[in-house]
Amino acid sequence: MINLSRVSGLIKNKRANDIEIQEIEDVMKVELPNVHKDLLKYTNGFSIGGGLIIYGTDDIIERNETWEVTEYANGYVAIDDDGSGKVF
Repeated sequence: MINLSRVSGLIKNKRANDIEIQEIEDVMKVELPNVHKDLLKYTNGFSIGGGLIIYGTDDIIERNETWEVTEYANGYVAIDDDGSGKVF
């Protein structure tokens, strides 16, 4: 089970539901790893200290389109950034 309660500076979003997660997989034509689905069900995105941002379901599709991930890193899905333009 995922537990981020000891992470200092953590700002969590509400939990994602299966429909929101399925929309990502359908639109992007990918299957997210189970561990990432579990994370989204625990918190639908979060930030730590205003820097590191883990995208929620609302942002994953938009950010991947903005960063043109399928063009520059086909087969990968960007799930976060560090606030300075570095995408992971």
